[in-house]
Amino acid sequence: MNYLYNQQNLLEAPEKYMYTKYQGIDLFQSYLNSRNNELKKCRENISRSSSSSLIIQRAFIVIKQNLISNSPNALKSFCPHIKQEDVKNINSPFDTDIDLARMNNIFLDESVKTSILLDTLFGSILLDVNNINNKIWLDRLVQRFEVTKKLYEEYLPGFRKGRGQNNLIKLYWLFALVLSIYYAETNQIKYLSTLLKVCDLITSLPFKDLARDIPEFGLDLVLSSEIVFLEILLKAKGIEYDHE
Repeated sequence: MNYLYNQQNLLEAPEKYMYTKYQGIDLFQSYLNSRNNELKKCRENISRSSSSSLIIQRAFIVIKQNLISNSPNALKSFCPHIKQEDVKNINSPFDTDIDLARMNNIFLDESVKTSILLDTLFGSILLDVNNINNKIWLDRLVQRFEVTKKLYEEYLPGFRKGRGQNNLIKLYWLFALVLSIYYAETNQIKYLSTLLKVCDLITSLPFKDLARDIPEFGLDLVLSSEIVFLEILLKAKGIEYDHE
């Protein structure tokens, strides 16, 4: 059985996720097969000499630390191919203080660049996940994406009307990364729901475009996180499935 929700380019034909038929455990199995196939492709494409970027390393640490605290048994399933020597050698400061200041100075009555908002959310969540502005602005992004299944380059004052391109792969990847760290920190299911849909969109696109626009190790981290989050949820619900 094929996973139905990334079989066509979702930038060209957005999935509405309405009136879907009940598929039971077969849905989870087809999802896992689909994501694992995508992981295999991205791992085959990673250069052995490459290093992961600082943003990917920081996200990996946050997600892993939360798994250690909340779901230690899931750690064996969380195996993104990030070089451990990169993670161990993080000594450079991360400008989270700057990002927190920016987070507190993004206003609803002004136009907002989506890339700046996502970058700022990433740093602000790392510094203080409970900052109310993180949730306010992430919820606005989630609401816009859930309505249109798109992210635009920019949102006009009021954050309802998008402007500019809506096919920038890196924006969708960065949105997925922010959702991953926020879900890891809060365990609030609505962010996992949106993460699944964003990853459906990403994996519906030609792999050559993903390899071009997403930083190396970036797709691996997002998909590995999404998979382990869902596996933890399935286990908590007593749902058994084939791990292979």
